[in-house]
Amino acid sequence: MPSHSIHFGNSAPKDRRIFKQQLRYPTPSWLQFSIVDGQVPEASDAIISIHPGYANAILDGTKTIELRRRIPELANGTRLWIYATRPTAAVVGVATISDVNRAHPRTIWQKHRDGAGVDHASFMEYFHGAPQAVAILLAAVKRVGPITIEELREIRDRFHPPQVLLRLTNAEAKALQRLAKK
Repeated sequence: MPSHSIHFGNSAPKDRRIFKQQLRYPTPSWLQFSIVDGQVPEASDAIISIHPGYANAILDGTKTIELRRRIPELANGTRLWIYATRPTAAVVGVATISDVNRAHPRTIWQKHRDGAGVDHASFMEYFHGAPQAVAILLAAVKRVGPITIEELREIRDRFHPPQVLLRLTNAEAKALQRLAKK
């Protein structure tokens, strides 16, 4: 049974879980990452949604950095499962986060353009008006699966691809690892 570890001051239940039977509606996106006692989780597992073209570029090594306008804090060493959006709709790879850089978009472009996997015009269009850009540096990239959305729903009931990031419980991460080895 999936759970979400969240903590709002001292109001969290002792086991810090909200059970799916208590949720009337799908989990809001702001609850799709874990914060326990106000701390950023240490290296763990998470799923990130990426357009299939960019996911393939990551898997073939031509794109070594994932760019985002915003993303929750991520620890170095976090295992990032790459979910390729439609029409693929499956986890197709896994990588380890080696670093996360947050800076003004111009600074991120100057520092990371070689691994960004996009041209300057596309980069500037994506970050237009953004005060900050996030560069997630990826290492140890491996192709897996594909692990379909149906298989993901066997791990987490009502799985929906995350708009930003979806942190996984230890049990979910182990189940995903087993599926990746098939």
